[in-house]
Amino acid sequence: MRPNDDELRIVIFTACYFVLDGVTLTIRRLASHLRANNVQLKIVTTAPSDYKQNDEDVIFVPAIDMALAEPGSGYAFGSSLDEESIKKIEKFEPNCVHFTVPDFVAIDGIRWCQKNNVAYMATWHSNYADYLKYYYIDWCFGPILRAYLHGFYEQIPVIYVPTPFMAKKMETNGFGIHTKIGEWGRGIDLKLFDPARRSEHFRRSKGIQENDVVLIWVGRLVAEKRPDIWLEVVERLAEEGYPVKGIVVGSGEYAER
Repeated sequence: MRPNDDELRIVIFTACYFVLDGVTLTIRRLASHLRANNVQLKIVTTAPSDYKQNDEDVIFVPAIDMALAEPGSGYAFGSSLDEESIKKIEKFEPNCVHFTVPDFVAIDGIRWCQKNNVAYMATWHSNYADYLKYYYIDWCFGPILRAYLHGFYEQIPVIYVPTPFMAKKMETNGFGIHTKIGEWGRGIDLKLFDPARRSEHFRRSKGIQENDVVLIWVGRLVAEKRPDIWLEVVERLAEEGYPVKGIVVGSGEYAER
């Protein structure tokens, strides 16, 4: 039987909680929703080197910088669940654990859940194995990483993915044999993204005419996100005579192109 909201004590394992990206925003919205419903919550994550704030709801773990990330980006995987972190988790006494990243600290977390009979689940946020081909190392590390991901996720009772497409893709890639794949749908906040909020002043400041259609790229400008597809669409529509303008909200290696 599911506990009442005020009886829930949840620990979320997530890397890079202090790096602004889509995954972090999703987890922060989830954390805000849970707290608004009187759920007790702790975050297990890595810390930037310059992080000094003392947050009692955050448990920091040792980290390893991500090899493919831009220098200074702050992206890192948890390397282990050290004794101090375990003490803090056990003092909190969670009754549910949520894993968002398949790093080494999450493996330790799964073992802790299994040992202590604590319910746990996961959400899928990134196509890690698919990213390797954009850095031309899939031939070398792809089979190893895919085997690791199968070993990680197939021992989790249920994994939630954002769309039916991702559920089908994971099943095609061999996931779902020992784990259940569920859908945790997303949506657009129609109060925030509403035509009534249109700013003619902003559009003019960017050289956008009244009847121009704006195609926005929001995200990191890195190879695995495929900004080249977005750029190709903008250029093709413009060549065919459509009043299209492109705006980028983000940064990365493609920003100089």
